[in-house]
Amino acid sequence: MSWQLAKPKPELRLLQSGGNVLVYYAVSFVSRLCGLLFRKPLGADECLAISPCTAVHTFGMRYTIDVVFVDCFGCVTDVCLGIRPWRIASSVSRLAVSAIEFKAGALTAKDHSIGAPLFITPTTGQVQ
Repeated sequence: MSWQLAKPKPELRLLQSGGNVLVYYAVSFVSRLCGLLFRKPLGADECLAISPCTAVHTFGMRYTIDVVFVDCFGCVTDVCLGIRPWRIASSVSRLAVSAIEFKAGALTAKDHSIGAPLFITPTTGQVQ
């Protein structure tokens, strides 16, 4: 199907806690619109990066998510925790350019503080 998410390649490094998370990408119009619809819930070590994106919806979803909005430098601009199904969440910051969706509760308080950097770094041996 054309709305399938791009296969994960690099990992997202959460600098504050030192953890790594497998990143799926939604960059086409259809993949950004569908996002996590028709997918099983994300694992604690997975996320979906949507770019460009300043708002997300959970219409049709069956589970709760956390969303972190980041600027062009990868720093957190806004955080929306515990977004239940059938809701809309948007960034109040005009600096946000992307949204990163996580399983609800997967982030630590240090990971989602405003201004904290979230970096995407290549995984050894997996990026071509």
